[in-house]
Amino acid sequence: MKVLLLSVNRSRTLVPPFPFGLACVVASVDARRHEVVVWDAMFHEDWAASLRGKLRDFQPQVVGLSVRNVDDQEIRHPTFFLDEAREMVTVCREESEAVLVAGGSGFSIFPAEAFTYLGVDFGIAGEGERAFNILLDSLEEGVRPAHIPGLVWREGEQVCVAPPEWIESLDTLALPDRAQLDVARYYDLQGGAAIPNMATVQSKRGCPLPCIYCSTFAVEGTRHRVRSPESVVQEIEGLVGRGFRRVHFLDSIFTHPARHAEQICGGLIRRGLDVRWSCTVNPGFADPALLRLMKRAGCALTMIGNESGCTGMLDRLRKDFTRADVERCFSVCESEGIRYNAFLLVGGPGEDRASVEESVELMERFRPSQVSISVGIRLYPGCELTRIAEAEGVLRPGESLLLPKFYLSPKIRDWIWGYLDPIMQRHGNWTY
Repeated sequence: MKVLLLSVNRSRTLVPPFPFGLACVVASVDARRHEVVVWDAMFHEDWAASLRGKLRDFQPQVVGLSVRNVDDQEIRHPTFFLDEAREMVTVCREESEAVLVAGGSGFSIFPAEAFTYLGVDFGIAGEGERAFNILLDSLEEGVRPAHIPGLVWREGEQVCVAPPEWIESLDTLALPDRAQLDVARYYDLQGGAAIPNMATVQSKRGCPLPCIYCSTFAVEGTRHRVRSPESVVQEIEGLVGRGFRRVHFLDSIFTHPARHAEQICGGLIRRGLDVRWSCTVNPGFADPALLRLMKRAGCALTMIGNESGCTGMLDRLRKDFTRADVERCFSVCESEGIRYNAFLLVGGPGEDRASVEESVELMERFRPSQVSISVGIRLYPGCELTRIAEAEGVLRPGESLLLPKFYLSPKIRDWIWGYLDPIMQRHGNWTY
């Protein structure tokens, strides 16, 4: 079958995000049975004309739409991305009789609602590498799709969603196909925070931590599934051979499990690879010896998900670490010369002036390369914070969350912007 895969994301905030998930699906499609072409909306100002041309030239039988995010999680001026994605669906309907299939991380968080909103024929919630292949084979054989993990379809007036099945052995998957996507352009794009010669790598999927607001469970599951350290190092070695000198790990937490991170670092050191890399670190899993090993292995930047500087708020967010852990992590990074970015997630349950001031004081006492502040927390289906919002009357029980809705502590909503704006102006490296 002729398969056209669309990366629908056009948001260019800071660095335009490389469509890694789509690259994984491209690599997984059985090339013996299906011809795959990728169309990327990111670099087309007149995307509609470009898409129409691609549909007419290629004449696909299946079109897959990869939905990375449904909105930008910005509470003051939110941008909803699915309207433009739905316009792309309309163009596909006008130019082609292809079967339309939606997937991606954003779609997986809202499978039934996004399926209905977009008006596609099928969807895949969760990991798509195997499920999408099974769907393609069913469509080619003229068999009604059934028993496909994560499949979303319509039965009369009802939208049905099959539970996803997480791929246990990640080493059995093909490496992401970066050939059909312009990797360099993503990191060299004018107007963005240019990071040339960079590629993204994923060494594990899933997250077992109990944060009350996070939607990762719907995208990757709640258990860590790790690649072999050797396969990760080999992939990076191949990228270095192709001219990449920077790597960013997409893992939700690179340093957990610690042994897995140690083995990757050891492999990088033994190979002597000329590569600088970045990753996300949870302060609860930031052993000083591991951080020093990461520095030896080429780690040049850590994104430390501290979220607050107040232990009480960290407890309420279920972060499983304390302010002391955050201070220790920051201190080790500074003493070892590891650049680090810090994050504040302001406005969770119980947030008040004292807790906000405590967080700001902590950020000002240390020297992070950047402090990113989010005010208000985006609400997602199935999260504990959503249940709290319903109990407090912020949401009606069962209210749709497809259009962005946020939790913001009533103790701060009347003054938080007036308090933070002058602080942000004072610190050139602090951003909303």
